[in-house]
Amino acid sequence: VMAAAVGPTGVAQAGNTAMFGTSANVNVLPPPLTATGVAQLRFGVLAGGDVAGTVVITVDNQRFATGGTDLLGGGSNGPAVFALTGQPNSSYSIRIAGPVLVRRDNNTKPESGVTSLEAINFTALSTTLGATGTIGQIATDGTDTLFVGATLLVPVSAISGYYRGEIELSVAYE
Repeated sequence: VMAAAVGPTGVAQAGNTAMFGTSANVNVLPPPLTATGVAQLRFGVLAGGDVAGTVVITVDNQRFATGGTDLLGGGSNGPAVFALTGQPNSSYSIRIAGPVLVRRDNNTKPESGVTSLEAINFTALSTTLGATGTIGQIATDGTDTLFVGATLLVPVSAISGYYRGEIELSVAYE
């Protein structure tokens, strides 16, 4: 996006000659900062227990459980992945709205018990910076990859089924 303004300035001189000059002002804005979802945040297959617990997915694709939650095989797990494009060598801020409500899929048979879980403690990793935090960096080629992990709270009364939620990610130039 570009904005330009040109305005004439004139200097009159004696005789038949007049000299005019112009000035130009241009404001060149950086390209838009965009984030495209590449992979969903996946907590994998798990089993609740007699005690509440958690499942943690880290930005470097590690998964572990605490409390009464057991990790089971099958399915896939891993952090959410976003591909970013923008102005090369620019810093950007990262904001992830949370907590996120993760609801049981409506296509499964209704039962009594908890039908929504909560995802909290989101973390983000900018591969260009190589560090977690709330700031990322667009690389010299105009791209970055952002990994997002979180903690899923699993209450005792959670019923079996497939659960879904949406992460609200905001990025803005610093």
